[in-house]
Amino acid sequence: DGNAKEVKDIAFAICAEFSESGRLFAADYEKLVEIDVKTGSVKQLADVEGESIYFFDIVGDEILYGDSKGAHCYNIEKNSETEMSDTLSGFLGKYRKKSVHDIDITLDICKGINDDIYIACEDGLFHYYRNGNYIEQLMDGLISRFGDPSDTLICIYCMEDGTLYSVFTSGAYSYKYDPELENAITSELKVYSLERNGGIAKLVSGFAAKNRNVKVEYQVGMKDGITYSDAMKELTTQIMTGNTPDVIFIDGLDNENLIEKNMLMDLSGYEEKWRPKEDLLDNVAKWN
Repeated sequence: DGNAKEVKDIAFAICAEFSESGRLFAADYEKLVEIDVKTGSVKQLADVEGESIYFFDIVGDEILYGDSKGAHCYNIEKNSETEMSDTLSGFLGKYRKKSVHDIDITLDICKGINDDIYIACEDGLFHYYRNGNYIEQLMDGLISRFGDPSDTLICIYCMEDGTLYSVFTSGAYSYKYDPELENAITSELKVYSLERNGGIAKLVSGFAAKNRNVKVEYQVGMKDGITYSDAMKELTTQIMTGNTPDVIFIDGLDNENLIEKNMLMDLSGYEEKWRPKEDLLDNVAKWN
């Protein structure tokens, strides 16, 4: 209505949102609050002071938020904490902020159609139907902007037509389901590295964005707690069975073992084939 009210009792509001009934809620790093839009006064809701809230969104009558203890649900009509499904709390609980000053976690959630939930993080874009027991991955962070270490996710928002908008430090982007995309895929490309590598992830995501007809998979050998030994056994099995990745980054691999098993070929005598224009640096090309 053209009038402004100063809110004095919030140190730093990381996000604020109106409920469907017109009530205004916000979160700073250490509080979950309701703001009276007429007076600007603040009422603290949940006892989370000192726990560092790092994501916050209103879905129906519930505020979903996360702190260093995990993911929580607060019912704004009952004015009390409520239970969150094990599926959702277990997934969101993997992404925990250790302190107010911990800025390594970038995660945001938003309400979708029919109060379902979208989740965006470095591992990709996910979709969850309320009270369901399955979280669907829509985009893999390893081959998309969500996992690009050179960009940072700020927030996501779902429109009524199902279009999803995401804001990164590099700009705003829209995402929508394309039923024709599966028919457009003409080939597949599998890339492998022993550990997750930010430089490789950026290369892969950039290639995938420019080549929509190629289904790109980035496989990380030591992902999800897999040991070095098990990762090497798995890679060896893939190669022996003919399911070899198209591109393998050999940094960190047991290259001597791969040479002994004839999985790596000595190319030093075929330089005219792999270096026809002599456009690689000698101290790099010949050392490798």
